[in-house]
Amino acid sequence: SHTHLGALLLDAKQFEKALAHFEQAKLLSKDPEHLLLSHLNLATCHSRLGSVEAAMKEMQRIIRRFPNMPSLHYQLGMILVRAARKEEAMASFERALQLHSLFPEEPFDPSTTYNVMITVLKELGLAVIREGETESEFVDGAQYFARCLDLIPEQSSLFPNLLINLSFCFMKSRRPLAAIETLEDAHKKSNLSIEEFEALFRRLAEADSPPDSISI
Repeated sequence: SHTHLGALLLDAKQFEKALAHFEQAKLLSKDPEHLLLSHLNLATCHSRLGSVEAAMKEMQRIIRRFPNMPSLHYQLGMILVRAARKEEAMASFERALQLHSLFPEEPFDPSTTYNVMITVLKELGLAVIREGETESEFVDGAQYFARCLDLIPEQSSLFPNLLINLSFCFMKSRRPLAAIETLEDAHKKSNLSIEEFEALFRRLAEADSPPDSISI
């Protein structure tokens, strides 16, 4: 079948040839599940070929037909991540989680979505630290790190360093009290001595970027 041949070509990374077979499979599909698979395969091929808009159109078509499937919004989010459209990707991931809570009978593993969201938010925040110049950019950076912290357990090894990054963004957006409170929280979750904590605060106040890590 065209679907089978397309899958083989997709595995072989012959995306243009696979695309032609999946287009034929879509035209011949009468069963809704086969049609869904055809659109997903087409979106994958377009994405791998760098045609992000075409991939998004395929996903949007199938989302209109199956609007309550969280996995489709997750797939759309992943396409957007690969295209470096991370803010749009976050909206798709959040929609996937919202649909999962509304339609728990739909097959979907939210843990994968949470993990990707944590990675994306951390990357967005670190991009602000590397490239940010204005107060408003650091306000956005603080929001990225705060949202990231909401998604991970406090016992995570990431937690103290994310708090330091959040404190740095607070400092750069002229919110010193919030910066101090956040840094104190990082201190409680780390093995820093009072002297090390005070030195860290001075470094944050004076530096262009936060320290890479702290002892935990």
